[in-house]
Amino acid sequence: TMAKYFQHPGPKGEVTQEFLDQALKISEGALAAHKDGHPESKHMAMSIALLHLGESKATLAWIGTSRVYYYDSKNAVLINPDSLLTDGAIQNQDLNTGSDSPQKLNVHYIPNEDLNPGDFFLLVTDGVRDQLNDRNLETLFKSSAVSAQQYYPQRVATEINNLIQNFSKDNYSAYIIQLDNTEETQAVPVSPAKPQKQSNVEQKAQEVIDEGPIESSKQGDIVRALTVAALAIFVISLLGWGGYRYISNVYPRHMAKGNK
Repeated sequence: TMAKYFQHPGPKGEVTQEFLDQALKISEGALAAHKDGHPESKHMAMSIALLHLGESKATLAWIGTSRVYYYDSKNAVLINPDSLLTDGAIQNQDLNTGSDSPQKLNVHYIPNEDLNPGDFFLLVTDGVRDQLNDRNLETLFKSSAVSAQQYYPQRVATEINNLIQNFSKDNYSAYIIQLDNTEETQAVPVSPAKPQKQSNVEQKAQEVIDEGPIESSKQGDIVRALTVAALAIFVISLLGWGGYRYISNVYPRHMAKGNK
């Protein structure tokens, strides 16, 4: 229900607290309707972990025991926005309909200029948080790095599963979202930009990069051709020697049969 509300009508511009309040209200109504139609689910409650990537900022919102983390790949730091709240309004209990004191989504905004290509967002349920604290999760991201700002999210997902699958007392799930770290999408110009002329050094460097694999491929083809030729010569020589030995021994073999 929350996702559908983001699709239609969707926020007009950036996500605001008012929009989130309305989305939560409609989601709570959907939960109440489900419970009315399914009496066995009367004790059902919901937690929410929400991420919205807008044109100028990222919106992180949560309620209950689910959380949204942000991993700054440039500084190798995991940020838990829940720990940054200072107004004492942290909502750790899942949302249950019919509450006398309506809850609100906790919200944290990150301006796009503070985000780096390759950064991560991690959305988890309490089944993950029961077994892995913030420091554990930060260590997992750091250990998945193969070089500066080059991470493999699948390693993080695999390690999370390996560490908690036999120990978690609750169901657990997680989403890992990585900001595109390819060169083409690091910065998207608002208006078409004129192509910049490469310096000679840059151009030569690019030529070396472009031609390197081709030259290596040509050298590899030559080596393979010489290897095949040498092997063919060896096989021919071996067959020739064997044929010569066979022919030269024909007469002695016949004489031996005659003597018998």
